[in-house]
Amino acid sequence: MAGARAAAGVLAQARSLLTWHLRSRRCGVCGEPTVSYDAGVKRACRACGTRVYPRTDCVAIAAVLHGNGPDQRLMVGRQGGWPEGMHSCLSGFIDAGETAEETVRREVGEETGLEVGPVRLHATQPWPLQRGTFGQLMVGAAAATPGTRFGSGSAEAAAGAAGALPEGVWKAPATPLAGPGREIESVLWLTREAAARAVLEGVAYGIGAPRPAAPRPETDPAAPAAAASPAATALAAARSFVPGPYAIAHFLIRDWIDGRGVFAGDHDGCGGGDSPGRSRL
Repeated sequence: MAGARAAAGVLAQARSLLTWHLRSRRCGVCGEPTVSYDAGVKRACRACGTRVYPRTDCVAIAAVLHGNGPDQRLMVGRQGGWPEGMHSCLSGFIDAGETAEETVRREVGEETGLEVGPVRLHATQPWPLQRGTFGQLMVGAAAATPGTRFGSGSAEAAAGAAGALPEGVWKAPATPLAGPGREIESVLWLTREAAARAVLEGVAYGIGAPRPAAPRPETDPAAPAAAASPAATALAAARSFVPGPYAIAHFLIRDWIDGRGVFAGDHDGCGGGDSPGRSRL
């Protein structure tokens, strides 16, 4: 496993460097050709002397949580054009001058209309596979809606946290900006049991195993997004899958299911600020 991971890192770096070389043949200052040096990890302009270095774009990706204790659920979203039934954690590029935590709040708000409070950094992963980019660094995080604890915790601990959501009565928060024809066409709130099935379905999809088609919403794309019935939501969750173990979204979801890292019960999201997590990848 360690050997395969090391080889994957080498291939990721090679692909990113090749893309960077192809897109950096001319100087961005004077427009003259650049040349490669230092074994291909740098380029320089012979005309004006400008040095060019490989570029990495940073992307924040988050497991958004709502609820406490056994009622806690994780939100996954679906974009149009993805394979039938595929959902994943929400993500977006980190803007200049923006922290990863700020990006999570902005992207979740822009894509779904949902407000999230505390954000915890969990793990990172290089991602050289995005078409048209130089290479990305995925910054994985956990985000909590107001009143949500990051860990499953105990009922007593949740009840004692200021502003904590009560257990036993789970209600999906509004996501008014998600709907047909939009960037995020639908969202699902997965229980740990449903998330575990989606993880297994994602692994099966990655090895080419056949799977049933997911139902499509029958909503007019021009109309406001309507709340799906509980039965329809349960059916969609049962047929959904998430990315396999090649993607950080897989590990975010799996670590939430298992209560590892920032998803452990000793991390309180009720009213707290941002803090760094631990990297597993």
